[in-house]
Formats: sequence, C-alpha cells, structure tokens
Amino acid sequence: MKKSALDGTNYPCVQWNTSADGSGDSYSDGGSFNITTNTTLYAQYFIPAMLGTAIGGGKLISINNALASGSRRALIMSNEDQSPGIVWINGIGQSTLIGATADGSIGDGIANTNTMISSLGSGVCAASVCTGYSVVVGGITYSDWYLPCKSELNQAFISGGLGGYSWSSTEDDPHNAWVQNGIDSQLSAVKTGSSGEVRAVRAITY
Repeated sequence: MKKSALDGTNYPCVQWNTSADGSGDSYSDGGSFNITTNTTLYAQYFIPAMLGTAIGGGKLISINNALASGSRRALIMSNEDQSPGIVWINGIGQSTLIGATADGSIGDGIANTNTMISSLGSGVCAASVCTGYSVVVGGITYSDWYLPCKSELNQAFISGGLGGYSWSSTEDDPHNAWVQNGIDSQLSAVKTGSSGEVRAVRAITY
C-alpha cells in the first residue's frame, strides 16, 4: 500500500517496517508481502531537509524542489566506489559523440548511462559498473544506480564523497568526458580511454 493512501504529509514513504523506529522487518513502498498474522506496518518517511542522511541504500546529497510537475527529486550517492579505476567507455572506436551529453539536473545521468551502455554493447566501463551495482539495506535491494552527469558528480564532491579523479557520464567531445578531482574540486575533460574512479548515484522523485 502506498503512503499517499493513508495520510497527507508532504514527505514520501520510502519503505514500511514492522517497528515504528525502523528496527523491524522492512518492505518496499508499493510492494507486497504475505500476511500470516495480524501485522502493523509503520511508514518510514524520507525527510528532505536532512542532507547527508543515510537513506535509499546510500547518502542523500542533493534535492531539486522546482520540477515543472510540482514534484521534487532527490539524489542519493552510494557509500563506496564502484571501481578504483576503469575506462569511461571502450570497444567502440570513438570518433564521434555518442550522445551522452545531458547535464544540469538530477537524473540527467540516467540518459547518459543508458546511452553509454547501448553504445558499448558487451563489455565493462564506468557506466556498466554502476548499473551492475546493488546493495541491500534493511531487507530492501537498491539496484537502480547510474553514473552521475557532471553536475551530479559535483554534488558528490560537495558532499565529501569523492577521492581522486572520478568519472561523470557527460561527454565533452568525441574523445573526452568530464571528471572531477575529489581533492581540489577541479573539473576537467580527459580521454575516455583513461582510468578513473567511479561513484554511482540514484535518483528518487516524490
């Protein structure tokens, strides 16, 4: 059952739990479970003001409160690198842009990541290690991760989550993509065949 069917708060329900404090068994919002006895489920809310909060399999790092639909979108960063060093994309003999140019809003990295995966075919790259990542927290599996676009990557830096040079999913030109240095904040375009760190993100809309 969805949270919105039960009350009128402005905060999204991210999961249900058999204990009010979230210490019991967890169930995903909109999911289902077998009822074998009388059971009370408590909504576990996402409170948008708490940047840095552990939520949704990672850490809340940014919120967009001004979507045209009237909804909000939040950006969650994984708690660990998905690779200490991997190429942006390989195996396609890049000489033209592949179309992974989206940047500026939470969620733009999703389209870029999908473009990278479809262009690569089979193989491993910065995007594929993100889409292949999943984590289980409180009995819930979070598997909708992607490689952040340039502006999303910058939010990860601001949150203190980056180490060395980390890949974004945003192209600069046919041969280069954007990276961010987690030490000095510098954004720069480097060869897509270079090795860079990867930190995945996921977006939720509410």
